Amino acid sequence: MSSKKFQFLSLMFLMGLAVLVLTACGSDDNNQTTPGNNAQETTGGGNDDGMDGAQGWRGAMEDFGVGVPFRATETLDLTMIFRELAENPFNEDWEMLQLLQEMTNVSLDVEHIMHEDFEDRRNLLLATGQAPELMPFIWAGHEVPFIAGGQLLPIGNYFEYMPNFTHWVTEWDMWPVIDNLERADGNTYILPGLFQDTRVRFSVALRQDILEQLDIYSQLPTGFPDSWEEIRLVLEEVAERQDEFDLDYVYFDRWNLESTLNIAASTWGVGAGWGIGSTLHYNHDTNEFEQFAQMEAARDFVGYWAGLVADGLLHPESLTIGCEAPWEAFVNGRSFMIGNPGNVIEYELDRDNLIAEGHTHLEGIEFRTLPIPQGPLGITGEQVIDNGIVLNSSIRERDDFFAILQFIDWLWFSEEGREFAIWGIEDTHFEWVDGYRQLTDGFFDTRNALNMERQGEAGARNMEMDLGFGENVWVFAAGSSRDLMTSTMNDNTRELHELNAQTRLRNRINPSVPWAALGAQRQEMYALWQTSIVDHTRTNIAAFIAGHRPMSDWDAFLSELEAMNLNEWVAAGNEAYQMGPIIPD
Repeated sequence: MSSKKFQFLSLMFLMGLAVLVLTACGSDDNNQTTPGNNAQETTGGGNDDGMDGAQGWRGAMEDFGVGVPFRATETLDLTMIFRELAENPFNEDWEMLQLLQEMTNVSLDVEHIMHEDFEDRRNLLLATGQAPELMPFIWAGHEVPFIAGGQLLPIGNYFEYMPNFTHWVTEWDMWPVIDNLERADGNTYILPGLFQDTRVRFSVALRQDILEQLDIYSQLPTGFPDSWEEIRLVLEEVAERQDEFDLDYVYFDRWNLESTLNIAASTWGVGAGWGIGSTLHYNHDTNEFEQFAQMEAARDFVGYWAGLVADGLLHPESLTIGCEAPWEAFVNGRSFMIGNPGNVIEYELDRDNLIAEGHTHLEGIEFRTLPIPQGPLGITGEQVIDNGIVLNSSIRERDDFFAILQFIDWLWFSEEGREFAIWGIEDTHFEWVDGYRQLTDGFFDTRNALNMERQGEAGARNMEMDLGFGENVWVFAAGSSRDLMTSTMNDNTRELHELNAQTRLRNRINPSVPWAALGAQRQEMYALWQTSIVDHTRTNIAAFIAGHRPMSDWDAFLSELEAMNLNEWVAAGNEAYQMGPIIPD
């Protein structure tokens, strides 16, 4: 059992025992709970840091727990930062914010920062002691530089006061994942987003109408290419019949191939593309870290993609051209396959617009997103946590500290709070129809392509841009539970998610290296080595795939990294890991 889970369950047992003793002695307060003595899944409970139980409890609810809506008993003001998108600028008059204040009695003082500057600005605010109290949208690991200086609250010490968070972590058996967020000092500083199902954000999409015309189609047991090897076989036949299908490209990928390399890499047991990270990967057989170039699986992985380019199946400009050109080629029917963000709704909308403009040759084109194809390990994505929240350590000095924890726990971790952040209020913004949530008349959602036929209608309002719902800053705007994650999906995407989540994905906890355990001086030196090693690795992965460097040069590539202190760096990473948290079984 994990340490956090043990602490939480032990606390619940002791609190329950205390209540039984008080009841047996016949208290004069008719057994009413007060902040500091609630039991079960409520956030009263115990003294904190040896302080009086009432300190820090101003505004907190006495009976707050799972399924209980939060409303502060006194007005609370809270400062926070907000990640703003250029296409959807922050608006302090959003209905979502007004309703949130009315419902919870909490007023948010928001500093909104454009997304391209968000991380740098947040880090500057933390470094200079000017950070707001609540900081959503931070990825695990990015909090580490601010731990030693004491800027962040060790939130792990207060999990027991967040009943919704602890409920779902226990319900979804995620304590090992949460324990893996402990840092070198044994504390946890981030509240991560939680997913009931492993979340699949990206995959690949293809032309379903062409797939069904291929000879190999009848040989695919699932009705689609289920593995990367089957994808290669499909691409080979498409290439042979490229003129017949009037294609300029067989496979032309987006995002410089980074997305597809990321999702494919885990099926080989490595990391690449967007997910390459430090290039250190945990070997679950040896219980040690090794670097990408040292792994035989990495050589095989890069060799697969290099083979696609060499055989004319993957357009080499996929590695450099960005997003727009592959998108246009796919939507206009000139390529067969592309990297894809989870669904084909946007492709279909663009295709339909082109048909309406007179491009009738696109009629009959059908797109399909594939479940993440299987690789040699037979597993796919590993993500069960999302970006999360950190708190300024100064927040602990507030006399309404526990009320703020209750507010965060309700909005970001309760089903009711998350539903509100995505859908708004039942019978006002959405209603239930045949077991599914649907927007009521007058609302549409461009982010999830819901009721887009209403766009442009007089009085129709966009849930995200006009009202502020579904914003990524609310961390779980995409859901968290299976119900909410699939609630904004169409039937095809929902089926895809359920297939990925229930029958294909195998979660594996991969720890990170707690470099801080080695001390600031050594950590700084290894960070410099890491930058050079990562840059050289990324550059050469692209060179191998594009064919600018032959795969026979792999050993030379490894030697180049060794000349950059690779072996010493890997050894230091394993030393730090042994000094840090132990990965759970």
